Amino acid sequence: MQALTAPDEPHQRVKREVWTWLAVMAALAVALLWWAVASRANLQQRERDRLAGQALAVELNLARNVEGAHAALYFLRAEAQRWHAGQPVAALGAQMEALRNAMPGVLSLQWLNASGQVLASSRTDLVGQDLSQTPYFRALRENAQPAALAVSEPLPGPADGQALNLSLVMAQPPSDFDGAMVATLDAAFFSTVLGSVRYATDMQAEVVHSNGAVLASSPPVAAGSNRAQAGSPFTQHRDSALAESVTTGV
Repeated sequence: MQALTAPDEPHQRVKREVWTWLAVMAALAVALLWWAVASRANLQQRERDRLAGQALAVELNLARNVEGAHAALYFLRAEAQRWHAGQPVAALGAQMEALRNAMPGVLSLQWLNASGQVLASSRTDLVGQDLSQTPYFRALRENAQPAALAVSEPLPGPADGQALNLSLVMAQPPSDFDGAMVATLDAAFFSTVLGSVRYATDMQAEVVHSNGAVLASSPPVAAGSNRAQAGSPFTQHRDSALAESVTTGV
């Protein structure tokens, strides 16, 4: 006897093959999607780690320079407080010049009296200048905190660049303010450090003041640039009060 095949059996076999093929394709698509998502997540994590490492390198480098300037100011303040009226101030200026020459990125060191006059400086051309009307000196006088290192807002620097003042207030009872020791840092030095950690041509590295003013940048940005716009990555980071944060999708 000859077995008879149902007329719809070939049709059913084709349907099974089609569904099997679709299931295989769907599984492959899911696997590829998972691989793409996992690869993206791994890439993002690697870039986060790399960026964090570069940011830490900049932080440590700049911190060492700030700490060095702080130590120099602390030493000079102690020397000035032991100074006698009859001693030549030029001798302190010579000490300042020697310290400045040993600290890359420091433009000048100066001793200001309570009236804002430069008594001694690593730059002889600054001695005798009256800085009493400068915003940073007024801020020092109005908010005298001898135990704190005061950081100014970015100031005009050499060659159309910017500078930053670090200051230690001097106190002489009964007054809370008896002048200050000031170190002026060159923002161009910071830009060199920033350039050394850029590992891609489309990468932007910046040092930004708490008020949003860009102190240093690599590559350079327009003078007067400010990052304190509402909702900007800088503003979000500053307002978060976190030591570090990462913003994506900008």
